[in-house]
Amino acid sequence: VGFRPAWFVHVDPDAAFPRFVKTEDLSPRRGQLIGPFEGKESAQKLIELAEDSFDLCRYYNILTQAPLGSACAYKEMKKCPAPCDGSIGMEQYRRMIEWAADSVVNPLPIITEHTTRMRQAAGALKFELAGRIKGLVDALSKLGTGPFRHARRLEDFAYLSLQRGPTPTAAKIFLVTPGQIQVALCLRDLPARSSDVLRYLLQLGSERTPVQSDADAER
Repeated sequence: VGFRPAWFVHVDPDAAFPRFVKTEDLSPRRGQLIGPFEGKESAQKLIELAEDSFDLCRYYNILTQAPLGSACAYKEMKKCPAPCDGSIGMEQYRRMIEWAADSVVNPLPIITEHTTRMRQAAGALKFELAGRIKGLVDALSKLGTGPFRHARRLEDFAYLSLQRGPTPTAAKIFLVTPGQIQVALCLRDLPARSSDVLRYLLQLGSERTPVQSDADAER
């Protein structure tokens, strides 16, 4: 995502009325932050993909009326279980949101499950059903690719970035963790042994000890 502001998707499955929301705010709060995304459009596309693939509520203003709301057309199309009108309980809907959030960051299990269902339907000559499941598999297969390739929970966000140093024979290693980018090492002239560098970076990552200056970071 470079040095542009990144977007994330926030979701709290245990909220009174849970939903996926795009955000640039990374301040601590309940729930999960999933990302990063290069722009708000990509974050919104992920939300729409989750809503369509997991049959989630599209109209939050109606969801907040549960269980006394009036269901929209998505219930009639069997594309929403309608927690708004009490067709399912909010606790069950919260678990649906939790399942969707888990699948967004780790889509392989659900893709495998639906691929098996698709093959079973085709084997039973239920080609219309197999076709619908294939459409779902194709949609879910977008997760982890393209604009969604970096999507993961913020607490799992950890990278090393190798950049040019202050001289042609120097390099800087940056440790990128949630809410923090710090200079981990400045390698000058001769490269350090890779095993020593890795050992130091692992220790630094576990401690997340700030480095005050390039001189402090030189090894």
